[in-house]
Amino acid sequence: SLSSACEAACAILSVDQTVKNPKSQQAQLEAQPPKLNMGAMGGRPMNMNGMKVLKGRGGK
Repeated sequence: SLSSACEAACAILSVDQTVKNPKSQQAQLEAQPPKLNMGAMGGRPMNMNGMKVLKGRGGK
């Protein structure tokens, strides 16, 4: 039981070290597909709430 507790503690610490390891984080970032920036979207926001102004309401 003491050896089981030691094994469990070692497993938890190794997972914790993997999560905080900068090399591991860098590998995860490289594996992710690149995100679109605003330049790729033409500078438009995701929602088109501002388009109401351009729909011919006579400036009202």
